[in-house]
Amino acid sequence: MTILILLICFISIYLVLENSSFTASSKKENLIITVLLFGCLLVAITELLSALQQLNFKGLFISWGLITLINCRYLYPKRTVIVNRISLLKVEYSKIWLTLSLYEKTLVAFVALLLAMIGIQGIVYPPNNWDSMSYHLARIASWVSHETVYHYPTHVLRQIYQPPFAEYVIMHFNLLSKSDYFANSVQLIFLFLTIISVLLITESLGINRKTRLLAAVLVVTIPMVILQASSTQNDIVIAFFVLTSYYFGLKAIKAPVLKNYFLAGLTLGLGLLTKGTGYLYFAPIMLFWGFAALKRLFITKNYRYISYFIVTLLVFLVINSGFYYRNYQLNHSILGIGKKESVQYANQKITPALLLSSIVKNSGLHMGLKHVHGLAHVANDAIYKLHAVTGISINNPDVNFANSKFTTNDLPSDEDYAPNFLHFLLITTSFIIAFKQIRRHKNRQLLALWGIVILQMVLFCGYLKWQPYATRLHTPIFLLAVPLLCYAIDTSNMLRKICSVYVPLLMVYSLMIVTSNRQRPFDKHLFNSRYTKIFTARDDVKDDYTIVKGILSTSKYKNVGLVTNSDAWTYPLFYDCFSKNINPIYLNVKNFTQAIHPTIHGKMDCIVTTDINKRSVDYKGERYYNITPGNKLLYLYIRN
Repeated sequence: MTILILLICFISIYLVLENSSFTASSKKENLIITVLLFGCLLVAITELLSALQQLNFKGLFISWGLITLINCRYLYPKRTVIVNRISLLKVEYSKIWLTLSLYEKTLVAFVALLLAMIGIQGIVYPPNNWDSMSYHLARIASWVSHETVYHYPTHVLRQIYQPPFAEYVIMHFNLLSKSDYFANSVQLIFLFLTIISVLLITESLGINRKTRLLAAVLVVTIPMVILQASSTQNDIVIAFFVLTSYYFGLKAIKAPVLKNYFLAGLTLGLGLLTKGTGYLYFAPIMLFWGFAALKRLFITKNYRYISYFIVTLLVFLVINSGFYYRNYQLNHSILGIGKKESVQYANQKITPALLLSSIVKNSGLHMGLKHVHGLAHVANDAIYKLHAVTGISINNPDVNFANSKFTTNDLPSDEDYAPNFLHFLLITTSFIIAFKQIRRHKNRQLLALWGIVILQMVLFCGYLKWQPYATRLHTPIFLLAVPLLCYAIDTSNMLRKICSVYVPLLMVYSLMIVTSNRQRPFDKHLFNSRYTKIFTARDDVKDDYTIVKGILSTSKYKNVGLVTNSDAWTYPLFYDCFSKNINPIYLNVKNFTQAIHPTIHGKMDCIVTTDINKRSVDYKGERYYNITPGNKLLYLYIRN
C-alpha cells in the first residue's frame, strides 16, 4: 500500500532525530517533535505542489519518497547503532511493563482497547458526519480535482475560510491510498498524540505514574473525544496543538534556548492553520508565556530573547503564509472570513451579565447523560428560570448563533452535540480543589495552567455566540484541564476515593458511547455497503443520493455542476474522487467567491441541485433535462 510511505517517512524522521545532536528530554518528547516537523513538511509539500498544480498521487508519492530516501541515506551508516537501540528499547519497555501494578496494567489495557474499537469504527465506516459531507471532505474533493488548494467559487463558504491543516493531512492519506478508508484515522492518531502530550505535561508537574496513567483514561473516556476520534472533524487535532503549545511554551520559560522557541512557533503555526477557535485557545498561553519571558528579559538583560520571539513569530507566519495570502487575495482579509460570517459567529454585544449568561449556557450543554433523559430537561428548566430571575434574555440574538433558541442537549451519542457531563462534574470539582492546593503550595506553574484554562473559557464565551453544537468546540479546554484534574487527584485523598468509584463508571459509560452512537454504531449498520453507511444518521436522503451517485458512477461525466444551499452535502457525490477523475463545479454562486473563475476543462456534463425541481434548466446556452423528477431532495440534470 502506497500510503505506507507516510509511515516510513515519519519513522525515518524520528530516527534521524534520535541519532542526531538534536536532543529531546524523552522519547515521548522526540515523538511530538517528529510530529511537528512532519506536519511542517506536509504543509510545505502541499503548498509547493499546489503552486505547481501537481497536487496529485504522483506528486505526493515522489515528494515523500525523496524525503524518505534522504533520511535513509543519513541513517544507513548508523544502522548498527539503530538496531542496538531498538533492542534496548524492547528490553526497557518490557521491564517497565513488569513493574506496573495490576491496576496500572488494567488502565493501559483499557486505553488500548478503546483506541482499537475507535480505530475499527473509523475504518469500517466512511466519513459520514454533517460537516464532513458539506465542507471537510467536500473541499478536499475540489482540491483533488483542481490539483491545487487555491480557492474556488462555492456555496459553502466554510470550504474557503476554515483553516485547512487537518484536511491537508486527510488529503495526503486519501490520495496515497486512493480511497477514504483512512480519513477518519487522522483524528485517532492525534488522539494518541494528545495522550502523549498529556503524559508529558503531567510528568512536568511531578504527577506520580499511577495518576499519569489515569490521565490517559480520563482523556479517552470524554464522550465528545470518543465520537470525534473516528470522524474527520478537527477538534482533537487543534487540542493536540494547544497542549503542545503549552508544553513547549513552558519549556521555553524554564530553558530559554532557541530550540524551544522554534518548537513553540511550530505548534502555534500548525494549530492556527487547523481551526479558527485556536486564536482563542492560544491567546492565554501566549499571554502567560510572553509575560514570563518579558520578566526574565528584564531580570537578565539578555536581549537575545527578543530574537527568539521573532523566530517564533516568523515560524508561525511562514506556516500560515500560503493560506493567509490566498485569503487576502480573495477578500482582503488574511482570515478569509467575510463580514456576514463574522457577525454570525461573534458576540455583537457583551457585558458582565451577558458573559455570565454565556458561561452558564455553554455549561448547560454538558447537562446530558445517556439513558438519563430527565437530567437535560431539569437543567434546561433551571437555566431558563435563572435567566428569568436575573432579567437577562436567554435568547438574545446578539449572543446566540443564528437566532438559536437555547436548549440543553440530550444527544449524548451525537458527535455534534454530545455532552461531557461526568467529566464536567469531575473537572469542576477538581478545579476548586486544585486552586486551594496551588495557593497552599504557592506553585506558580500550576497556577498559570489553572489561569490559562479559566481564561480560555472566558474568551470562548465572551467572543463567540452561544451555539447548540459548541460542546465539540470545548474539547481543547477539557483536554488541557486533565493535567490539573490529575494534580487534584494526586493531592486530595477525598478525590482519590471518589475516583476509585468514578473512573470505572467512566470506563463503562465510554464503552456505551463507542458501541452505541448515532453515526458509527457497532450494530447492523456495520454490514451495510460502504456507500450506504454514509447515511447511517440520515436515512431520509439516502435514496436520492444513491440514485444520483449511481448514475454518475456508471457515466463518464467529469464536470459536475452544483447548485446547492450553503450547508448542503456534496461529498457523497464525489467520494470516489481519489481514484476517479471527477470535477465538482459550484454554479450560480452569490457570495464573495463568485469573483473566482471556476476550474473547468470542456463543457458541463451535468448539473446536480438541491434547490431546483423543474423539467429542465439552462446554463450558458445549453439545456439540461431533469432525469430524477421523483426525488425529494437531490435532482440530476443532463444534456441531451
